[in-house]
Amino acid sequence: MDRGLRRHHELSTTLRACSLGVLSCLGRCWELWSPRNFAVSREEFHSRHLRPWTWKRKEFESLLSRLQHPRVRDVAWSVLAPGLCCDADATFGHEVFTDAAMKDLLGDVSEGLLALDADPRPLDAWLTSHDRSGSRFVGHYYESLVHFALAELGKVEVALYSEPIPKETKQRNASPAASAGDVVRRFKPPLKTSLDVDFFCSIHEAAFLEGGQLRISFKIKRGRSREAFPLPVEATLTSAQGVRRPASHRPSSPPDSDRMDGHVLFEDVSVSEELEFAYAPGFPAVPLRPTKMRQPIQGEVDYILQPDQSSPQFLHLEVAVKFYLAARDEVATWDDFIAPNPRDILGLKLRHMLSHQLRMGQTPHIRNLLAARVAGNGQRMQSMGISSRLWMNGRLFLAATAPLDETHGRPDSWHTRIPMLSPDLEVGWWCRFRELDRVLPATCRFLVLKKPYWLAPLRGSGGRHADHGRLRTRGELLKEARSWKRFQYVAVLAVDAGGFEEISRGFVVPDEWPQTPRRGRRHSGSRSVSPSSGSSGQQGAPS
Repeated sequence: MDRGLRRHHELSTTLRACSLGVLSCLGRCWELWSPRNFAVSREEFHSRHLRPWTWKRKEFESLLSRLQHPRVRDVAWSVLAPGLCCDADATFGHEVFTDAAMKDLLGDVSEGLLALDADPRPLDAWLTSHDRSGSRFVGHYYESLVHFALAELGKVEVALYSEPIPKETKQRNASPAASAGDVVRRFKPPLKTSLDVDFFCSIHEAAFLEGGQLRISFKIKRGRSREAFPLPVEATLTSAQGVRRPASHRPSSPPDSDRMDGHVLFEDVSVSEELEFAYAPGFPAVPLRPTKMRQPIQGEVDYILQPDQSSPQFLHLEVAVKFYLAARDEVATWDDFIAPNPRDILGLKLRHMLSHQLRMGQTPHIRNLLAARVAGNGQRMQSMGISSRLWMNGRLFLAATAPLDETHGRPDSWHTRIPMLSPDLEVGWWCRFRELDRVLPATCRFLVLKKPYWLAPLRGSGGRHADHGRLRTRGELLKEARSWKRFQYVAVLAVDAGGFEEISRGFVVPDEWPQTPRRGRRHSGSRSVSPSSGSSGQQGAPS
């Protein structure tokens, strides 16, 4: 009988624990998916006080409301939030990668984002190991998220990422081992490896030749050994495709010399492979990665994509995330938008992207890298094509001189005066230090945003945000602002008993903004990307 009562008690305890677990889970689901009782919603606040949302903006915000994890929300914002530019401009619109083009490239990634929101570990691992890992720059963080969305969510083949383009050198400085059609990566200082202290090997050049060949130039220096120089007969080239042996080698050494140089040739090598080269048994392998900082470059390309791997057609995609303040009440050109750091002007940035950065995808260096890839895949080089497009995301900000929660007459025709400016972009506010007291709503809470997490609008529960710390009251923020020396990025939050949601955000800048001297910038006389420029009002090409 006692045994039966004990089993009954254990069973009851187990069922009660399971019930509590189910209720807790249901409570969490209700917290995430039930409507929140905020005094004002994001959409309502924007419609009343900033700029009404278009249907495209509403569609994106609907998806974003289903995501909870901050990093996952940032991924969605990076590739699905409507960008700053559209293709309405007849002159330069064709160089814009539109919102529709991004959706076509990625496909429907909404289910993938929801799955990632439930288990963000793949994204966390990606951000930890990415080339831009640990950077506080918003642009670097943004690049890593776009890269994840392309490669992992959209399953788009990324042929090249952040590829540096060496400055063109005069022919007399070129290596005598290189010939026309080579894609050369030089290593300065040379890559070093050795066989104990008997022989020392320096690798100073890797030339990717047409037809998928790789030629590695080396120099061997004698150490303490008096034996014959080791030859690269058993050299190895290791990659994800396996281990290759050399097709040929050609050493040369003057008689009685302590040095020998030459090259070794490998077949069927793709430029995009991660490669390690070992000169001979006993010599440690060295990675054949080009150095980015030790040689002068003329620029980098962000992404070279191959959307269809059966076709040698490539997409060069330049991406940027930018935040600019309207420096005039009636903006008329791209040059009327200035960053919190006043040396950065939207017109200058856009001209640079269109006239310089997009041209990097057509340089001989990039074309040769892709030609070697095409040849390695057995495709016809004659049909290879590269198109270049600009994807620019971010926000623009209106000046605020009165409380944000009061109705304001806001211009809603920027995109008609500046045709390449998207009508679907998100608008925020800005004010100077001395105006903050007049601008802040009394009933909201606030967060001061920390880099690099400036992207998706915030939401959460409790009195803290994982990235930005403690929520401030109006009085607390004003007290904190007395010690500010440089601009700050502030999120305005609606709160209820269950949590908080961002309803708007804006920059608070020093009182003298934008009068800080713009050293090294030439603003006068430059032509605008938009159909109107400066005071001329004339259409012009990028300068």
